[in-house]
Amino acid sequence: IALLGLTEIGGLATLQLSNHKNGSCGNVVNNMQMKIVDPETGKTIIGPNQSGEIWLKTTMMMNGYYKNPEATKNTIDEDGWLHTGDIGYVDEDGELFIIDRIKELIKYRGYQISPGEIEGVLMSHPAVLEAAVISVPHAIDDEHPLAFITKKPGAKETEEEFINFIAKNMMDHYKLRGGVIFLEKFPYTG
Repeated sequence: IALLGLTEIGGLATLQLSNHKNGSCGNVVNNMQMKIVDPETGKTIIGPNQSGEIWLKTTMMMNGYYKNPEATKNTIDEDGWLHTGDIGYVDEDGELFIIDRIKELIKYRGYQISPGEIEGVLMSHPAVLEAAVISVPHAIDDEHPLAFITKKPGAKETEEEFINFIAKNMMDHYKLRGGVIFLEKFPYTG
């Protein structure tokens, strides 16, 4: 079962039931308001399948962070909406899909690029064992996506092949303009 819940709102915002689609977080629960907002303009997104930041409002949510008015001000706006920092969209059936965190978005020439979306496409390649995408600064374009890839044993694919794979399977602004770095294994902590 998938859901969206936050301590700040006192519990659940959405709940997935057995009839919901795979990957969705379900529909908004009773007594919860949710809207999707364009992080650049602050305007509410109307219509399905358009991603933006998820904002929530309920009578059960917190008043603020203990002894931290600055964090409270950065999280809850003057109209009482809690800015989750999650990027998602609502489909035509009202089901919520979370695709990334706003702090992880890559900015390229005015586009907001989700590293998770690029990682998902890379992971669909038969030679990829693991993939992680980050941003690298660029003087003109703001940032470029850079992929770290661990290949499956015996895979011979080159950097250029993965760059072309993304170029072929995603829109132009998702291209791996920062390149590809191969790792023997990803570093993990305990």
